[in-house]
Amino acid sequence: MQRDGYSIAAQLDACRDLCSQRDYAVADEYIDEAKSGKDTKRPAFQQMLGDARQGRFNVLVCHKLDRLSRNLSDILTTIDDLKQRNVAFVSVTEQFDFTTPQGGIMLALMGSLAQWYRENLAIETAKGKKAKAKAGGHNGIIPTGYKLIVDESRPVRANEKPPTKIVLSDLAPHIRDAFEAYATDAYTDSDIANMLNTRGLTTNSHWGNRAFSKDTVTAILKNKFYAGYVVYRGMSDIKRESGIRKRNSKKDAVYSKGDHEPIISEELFERCMIVRNKRGDKFRGIHPATGGRVYLLQRIGRCAQCGQSLRATHWTNKTAGYRCTSKERGLSCDCVSKAFPQLAIIDQLAEIVKGLQLTELMRNEAAQIIATDAAATKHEAEKRKLESELKRVSKMYQMGVMGEDQFERDVLRIRAMQADLLPPPSVAGMQDALETLSNMSELWTGATMLERQEILQTVFDEIRVDTDTRMVTGVIPKKEYAALVGAAYFASDSSDRYGNDGIRTRGLRRDRATC
Repeated sequence: MQRDGYSIAAQLDACRDLCSQRDYAVADEYIDEAKSGKDTKRPAFQQMLGDARQGRFNVLVCHKLDRLSRNLSDILTTIDDLKQRNVAFVSVTEQFDFTTPQGGIMLALMGSLAQWYRENLAIETAKGKKAKAKAGGHNGIIPTGYKLIVDESRPVRANEKPPTKIVLSDLAPHIRDAFEAYATDAYTDSDIANMLNTRGLTTNSHWGNRAFSKDTVTAILKNKFYAGYVVYRGMSDIKRESGIRKRNSKKDAVYSKGDHEPIISEELFERCMIVRNKRGDKFRGIHPATGGRVYLLQRIGRCAQCGQSLRATHWTNKTAGYRCTSKERGLSCDCVSKAFPQLAIIDQLAEIVKGLQLTELMRNEAAQIIATDAAATKHEAEKRKLESELKRVSKMYQMGVMGEDQFERDVLRIRAMQADLLPPPSVAGMQDALETLSNMSELWTGATMLERQEILQTVFDEIRVDTDTRMVTGVIPKKEYAALVGAAYFASDSSDRYGNDGIRTRGLRRDRATC
């Protein structure tokens, strides 16, 4: 409610009368007195949206449509938001009553307009960001070593924020020191983080004011912004399952000369990248400081609690170990003990790999699949079946035969089944997998640590470890190995062996005994 010709009391009376006529129980009244309706940044309005999301009411009664907002896009977005939460909208003054069948059609049209507006706004925003980057402007949060100040040389337009510019902060000399130290090839990212922390410095940017870590230093040393460039990656045309487009890969990024002052030269940045690439080639899976620690779960280790990647670290007596860094990065994780030594899981990994023994029956079945390529045929049939089911459900909803709640439940169910429908392995890939698994036990027994690391990375996409119990809780094989690995572990009664951890490994020895 706002002031606009009618007093707030009169508007309230009109709304209360309608509620009384329709036997609506009033859950609450939301009044933004003397607040402009040009946008939705109003306390009572935001409280109303919050209550709607919590299901506190199912009909919103308003004196007039512009009491929601005077901005068409805000009106469309708000009504669509209410619709998604099964909240109807009624305007006392205008003939807007979305509780009727005719109103439902109008609501659907307004929802479509809102969706079009959001998608078009995203496209126009992306165009603006791309143009800004080409002109040398930076999009996003200002990197550590810089700060944003008011640009007094540019005029201030009415009803707009003062223009700003990016300048060097007090951290700039220390950032330059970090690049120069790394370029000598004598310091690691962790060494440089310790150097900056010793000076009593903290990060800014999206990390907040916190101590430097290996991750923050790595991000800084790989950021070409410090050499005077801005980057635009944009969004690809590929959509995730949620319908949201994902960001373009870094290799497709477009760099432009920025209008900010560089902290380092292009030559120094290139020297640092040469050092990083050289270390990546030379020490893949081996700690560069010692040259002796081999991390078996390199790139495939995951925390069983949160699913995030495990960070390789050194344990006491300088042996290899792993830790979950989710909490350090502000992510949620229920693990109590963050770190564990690699020695705690080596025997478990050996048991998993040596368990990859294929019986003669499994070999024959795999050979038959390879000969007929039946897996691809079955996968394609299942895929077409789910697509047809989705079209059928959508058509029933559009015809009014199916309600919205049932439609949403069916769509979620079908989408989940589509997500679980993994692509079949290629015939060539399955042939290679069959040959590899045929003598896996012998390979592991005689392999060096680096060779064992390669074996694990060849067969598995993920190996999940509970950092508290130090137990391997599950593995996710690569797609060409999935069928064979599953068969090798669970020749029978495998229906309860699959879950969020892929193929679960708890009680593995007991399960094999019953096969």
